[in-house]
Amino acid sequence: MCRSAASLFHRLSADQRGVTGLIFAVSAIVILGFVGLAAEGGTWYVEKRRGQNTADAAAAAGMFALAAGQDVLKNGYAVATAMGYSSGVSLNSITLNGTPGVQAVVTTSFTPLFSGMFLSGPVTISESAVAAVAPTGPVCMLALEGAITFEPGSNVQANGCTFASNWVNAGAMFLDASSLMRVSQAPVSSGGCSVQCEALTPEPLTYQLPTPDPFASTIGVVALPNRTSAPCSSIPVPYESTGKIDCNDFTVASGSAPDLPPGTYFFDDSNIVVLTGGTLSGVGVTIIMTGSSPGAIDVQAGATVNLAAPDTSGFDPAFNGVLFYTDKTAAVNLRGSGSTFSGVMYFPSSAVTFTGGSSGCSEIIAGSLSLTGISEFSASGCPAVAQAQAVRIVQ
Repeated sequence: MCRSAASLFHRLSADQRGVTGLIFAVSAIVILGFVGLAAEGGTWYVEKRRGQNTADAAAAAGMFALAAGQDVLKNGYAVATAMGYSSGVSLNSITLNGTPGVQAVVTTSFTPLFSGMFLSGPVTISESAVAAVAPTGPVCMLALEGAITFEPGSNVQANGCTFASNWVNAGAMFLDASSLMRVSQAPVSSGGCSVQCEALTPEPLTYQLPTPDPFASTIGVVALPNRTSAPCSSIPVPYESTGKIDCNDFTVASGSAPDLPPGTYFFDDSNIVVLTGGTLSGVGVTIIMTGSSPGAIDVQAGATVNLAAPDTSGFDPAFNGVLFYTDKTAAVNLRGSGSTFSGVMYFPSSAVTFTGGSSGCSEIIAGSLSLTGISEFSASGCPAVAQAQAVRIVQ
């Protein structure tokens, strides 16, 4: 009897037919838990990236609003909502190293499914971003009101500077497929950039804040002499030496080559025309187009102009280093082949067509700007230089 019991016990202990099933059942639970954790982990990763993209966009939208004096929260929340987050978003205006910024935090919670075997309570995913305005570099070609256009065949070199447009339009910057543009920093636009902009290096920064006009608070507020305050001259004369302004058209004929003495020249409702084959020169010269309807500046193709601005203006310090200025809308065509224009060319309300080189400072600010032919610009030595700015994610 004892032997039979011992034999039965031995057979039962050696029988492993049920153990395999038990081990499989336990292992399956563990494996399914890990599979569920891996699957949910993938979902969490996707949500983490989506949340980070939303935080970046909301912070940038809030910073654009802050810079424009608009509602930070309204703009930031609008972007987050458009990206699928109607809740779990917070925005705050902060100061980062003394610079105003906007912080956005996007938070999402998940209830674990398979991974609940290992985790208790909801899983919280939180992403944050901080946006601020940062300078991007000097601008030597700036369009304040319209497009900056590089015409077919244009070849433009910007030394230590770049170009920018404040026009809020998809075509704010236009580069023809045959144009060549070499810049030191990324171009900046308040609108878009069309045609071959994607080929530029560095790549343009589009739909950014406008580039401030460095002369609006200096040149733009100077009182200029006019026909009621100063007598007219029949030929161009420096205002500092005569107290007179120029009320007649000034035309440089083909084959002639006048050399303007240093000084400030005021042309009241009169034109400057340099015809093909004519040459106009002058060092220490500032030319100002003024009056109720300022005349045009027309340097025709085939003409030659070599003008340099004064380091120190005899009329007003605001014009130190300034070569041209128009205080109202006027047509400006500076297309002299082989010409040099050294100084600030400030045409804040005018449509300007330009071809030319430079010696030292060559900065042009216009209402709109069209570049043709071979041109060269530099911000070196300019009395004030436009500085582009862009909203960037800094944290």
